[in-house]
Amino acid sequence: MKIKNIRNQEIEIKHPVDEQIINHMNEYEKCLFGDLVKNLDIPYNELLKHVIELKNKGLIVKEMNGFFTLPSYADTEK
Repeated sequence: MKIKNIRNQEIEIKHPVDEQIINHMNEYEKCLFGDLVKNLDIPYNELLKHVIELKNKGLIVKEMNGFFTLPSYADTEK
């Protein structure tokens, strides 16, 4: 699976947890971390680690309102 980061660079997603997170976010556009915890069968600490890594790579964005989204859905005007 490949996805573009916030800098419009294409990055390959290889880890199955990362793929689950990206697929969930692709389906719902925006979600809170609690939504990921409820909907994905992944231990909390592992999920948190992967969300932080994806955010640091620019593959997901945390908006001002606390929602996580993919860069293509991000509100860039805030």
